[in-house]
Amino acid sequence: ITTPDVGSPNFQLCLFFTGDPWDIFYWHFDDIICPWESSANGNLSGEVIDLEFGFPIADAAVTIAGITEYTLADGTYLIENIPVGNDYTVTCDASDQGYNVAYGIVSIFEDETTICDFTLTSPTMDIEPLSIVETLLLGDSLETNITISNNGNGPLDWTANVQQTTMFMTDYSLFTGGTLIAKYDIEPENTEPGGLQTENTRDEVIIHWDGVNYNGIGLVEGGAFVVAARFATEDLIDYYEDYDLVGVQLYAYDPSFTNITLKIWEGGSFGNPGTEVYSENITGQVNPETWTNYILEIPIELVVNNEYWIGYSVEHPAEGYPAGCDAGPAVDGKGDWISLDGVSWDELQDFGLDYNWNIRGVLSSGPMWITVEPSFGTIAATFSEDVTVKLFSTEVDSPGIYTANIIFSSDPDVGTTTVPVTLTVTGVGVEDIPILATKLNSNYPNPFNPDNLGTIISFSLKEKSHVKLSIYNIKGQLVDRLIDDEMNPVADYKVVWNGNKDDKTLANGIYFYKLDADNKTFIRKMILMR
Repeated sequence: ITTPDVGSPNFQLCLFFTGDPWDIFYWHFDDIICPWESSANGNLSGEVIDLEFGFPIADAAVTIAGITEYTLADGTYLIENIPVGNDYTVTCDASDQGYNVAYGIVSIFEDETTICDFTLTSPTMDIEPLSIVETLLLGDSLETNITISNNGNGPLDWTANVQQTTMFMTDYSLFTGGTLIAKYDIEPENTEPGGLQTENTRDEVIIHWDGVNYNGIGLVEGGAFVVAARFATEDLIDYYEDYDLVGVQLYAYDPSFTNITLKIWEGGSFGNPGTEVYSENITGQVNPETWTNYILEIPIELVVNNEYWIGYSVEHPAEGYPAGCDAGPAVDGKGDWISLDGVSWDELQDFGLDYNWNIRGVLSSGPMWITVEPSFGTIAATFSEDVTVKLFSTEVDSPGIYTANIIFSSDPDVGTTTVPVTLTVTGVGVEDIPILATKLNSNYPNPFNPDNLGTIISFSLKEKSHVKLSIYNIKGQLVDRLIDDEMNPVADYKVVWNGNKDDKTLANGIYFYKLDADNKTFIRKMILMR
């Protein structure tokens, strides 16, 4: 007998028999076959190897009919008890090892083992050039190319994202925890923020969870902590692709802070801010007891489906309340995130403080000073593709040095390549105004991180001269010589120093760079900080 259908497991069994009823009953019950528990099964096995070298691939995931097994060290696998059927799709996935996903079509027969072997291909992603350094007059633009080559034996899917260069990294060893305290103990009559708040003008959108400033929060004994507002995918759905994060507004409740470092994270989730993509010490630009409006030097593109956390780290002595907040109540999971150790995150309401941080993001639909076209694609094995990088000094407000990273990602994962971009925007060209004096300028950025762009040292020459540009440590010892040559006059020069000597990164600390030129000597100080 069979049941009416798979979705009706409850049925009545009626037997008519003579003789010993119990023997006959059990014999018939054991013969009942339910469609969802069919005994007609077979097996699948095979071997997974590398196409180019022929060696076995371990830990590849082979999936059929919702059943997954992983290959052994010798590249073999066995999947048992697969229901009999035709035209099963078999997937072999070792993309985490840099291989393309492979597929097969098989039939499974009762009490038999079907063989399905896989030979996996793997692409490569080779990028040229590995950095871009350009100079533009204010109001000009230019185009340059980056070539992506796939020298492997399988197709490569790639994506390119432009991200702000991290300019200053917080020393999280300073975060020792502590007890939070608010300026006012008495709760006001709460004004419900009502979810995501937006304030729109013709060109900008301000997103936030908070209301007007009401209170300030600090640590009883002083110290350092991080605060942030979280904007998830559902909050940004109307702004992806068309808008960039161009600024941050924050309210410092009192002047007790000794350091405020603006921070932006990308790609996080509940309780995890994701990757820190922007960090800058803005202590000197924060106005206490009022709103500070800070414009990012390089806008951050809102990548589709990524969430963004906006916040800052703050250090202060005892009896301070530097972190401004509203009157609450907190918007759960969004407006009140805090980290006391720089690693783990909690909500302010977990400490009995039902407020939202006074942190707001400024979005703009205006173009960035750098674009990448196309920003994604597929490259067949042994082929290449050019990506056009466009630089627009028309999109910056003033002369200066602008930096960004173009991050190339791959699928399957054959690595990530970061191409640093430095654009120097000048107000006028050298041909317009002659160099009036030989001088050495301040390096930028300072402090600098050798793992990113390094730092740019610039100087001007009025007269033709033999130039020496040297780096010294704090003991006065020569650690590097960047220039030792005759150089032409009436020109500006720029040199990038990445903090390395003989391919080894020098220790954190203070260094001096010295220019000897035109019978003059100039010395300036810089800070190397990883």
